[in-house]
Amino acid sequence: MAGWDQAIEAHLRVARQLNPTDKIAQLAQAAGLAIGAAGNGAANHGDVGRCLSAVASIMGEVAVISARRKITNKARELGLSG
Repeated sequence: MAGWDQAIEAHLRVARQLNPTDKIAQLAQAAGLAIGAAGNGAANHGDVGRCLSAVASIMGEVAVISARRKITNKARELGLSG
C-alpha cells in the first residue's frame, strides 16, 4: 500500500472503530473503492474526492471534516499533492 490509498487508510482506521461493518461497506460501494486488508485501491486525488463525498453522504458532516483532516495530514506526510 502506497500513496493515496495510505492517505485514505488513515481515515478508515478510525472509521472502522466508530462505525458498523455495513456502514464501511456502504462507504466502499459509494466511493467505488475496494476497502480491505490489501488496501483500498485509491490511486489519485479523484479517488480521495469520491471517498470524501461518500463519507459526507453516509456518515455525515462531522465525519467528513474528520476524514478530510486525516487524509490531508497523511497526504502531506507522504508528500502527495492534488
